[in-house]
Amino acid sequence: FAHRYMIQDRRSRFHLNALLGWLSTDTSDRDTLERTAVQAYCPMVATGFDGFSALPRSENTAEMLRNQMHIPRAQIKMGDQATEEQLVQAIQTVGLLHLGTHAEVKPEHSGYSFLQLFPTDANDGRLYAHELAEMRTDIELAVLMACRTADGKLYRGQGVANLGRDMM
Repeated sequence: FAHRYMIQDRRSRFHLNALLGWLSTDTSDRDTLERTAVQAYCPMVATGFDGFSALPRSENTAEMLRNQMHIPRAQIKMGDQATEEQLVQAIQTVGLLHLGTHAEVKPEHSGYSFLQLFPTDANDGRLYAHELAEMRTDIELAVLMACRTADGKLYRGQGVANLGRDMM
């Protein structure tokens, strides 16, 4: 049986402010960040859609990556630039991912929980948990700034099945 636990392959820690926590505990993290591809997605900065309200302040947090955290290379995709297609393409190479958007959580069917990105003619903009779970990523840190992303069904001995878990 060759099953490995995620904790065996990844570093894990919890901070109320994940960005600051990631940078505060190890000086090598700052060097890592300098070499890391960083992207932020804020699809609802100006307007809401599909029953979700606008999130005008999501831009502020994303801009923090660039300014306060001194990450000038951070790419920030706002409004119609923050599409599922853009994210799926970038997720293979991004080390730090920030998503400032809405989420819908379905605890009884966690694979159908989703993060809402900007819809296009070809796509509704919903990035489902089951799609996230199937993607191969090298993300060091994913910041999910969307309501209820930690909600999910608790499985005894395994933890909570939620959007955060599907990002790993």
